[in-house]
Amino acid sequence: MNDNEKIKNLENEIQELKNIIEILAKDAKFSPVKAETTPDVVPPYNIEDSPNNSTNMVNENGEIIDVPYTSYDPEEFDIENGLLHEYLGESEEVTIPYGVTKIGNCAFQNNRTIKKINLPETVKEIGKKAFSECNNLVEVNISGNDIIIGTEAFSSCCSLEKINIDNIKEIYNRAFRYCSNLKRLRLSENTELIGEGAFSCCNNLRISIPETCKYYAWAFNGCKSVIIREVTEK
Repeated sequence: MNDNEKIKNLENEIQELKNIIEILAKDAKFSPVKAETTPDVVPPYNIEDSPNNSTNMVNENGEIIDVPYTSYDPEEFDIENGLLHEYLGESEEVTIPYGVTKIGNCAFQNNRTIKKINLPETVKEIGKKAFSECNNLVEVNISGNDIIIGTEAFSSCCSLEKINIDNIKEIYNRAFRYCSNLKRLRLSENTELIGEGAFSCCNNLRISIPETCKYYAWAFNGCKSVIIREVTEK
């Protein structure tokens, strides 16, 4: 076999390998679109196909269960194992897919389009700077319990007017700093910790907190008023 024949055979082998790779790549693709509706109760079953279509959570009995995601567009949401890494869409109102457990660090940072965000009950943590500098964000709806809000999670959201924080467990440092449009908040007895400067420079805010809540220096620096109320034993 001469050199030309060897080269020709090698080119044929390379082309065959390329064809195999293309076939494998097509077979590996799957759609993360699953459950058609958000269940009222966590279903006692695992969804089929790839394990990336569900995430583990602990139910009220301490059991680890699989929770399916609601339908979502992978070109809008970068989600892996319950963590929303990044939002890639351009909608004014965004509903996080059911099954996401954490909003990742900087996931929406500096997004100038979003005006309203809806978080499902599966979300337990909002990461550092997750929504910071979202200047047009007006409303945040939180459905879950014992939520942790990370450092500077909503910092400099200057248009933010409404956020329900009845079920917030911990609010970390500077989480709502420079949210100058917040006017009234009443933290529930579920809130255990408020970090340093958490509500600093919220110049129009009147806030009420339970006496059982631990808070750090400058947590309310610049707020209009702070009321520390007694907690009635149940």
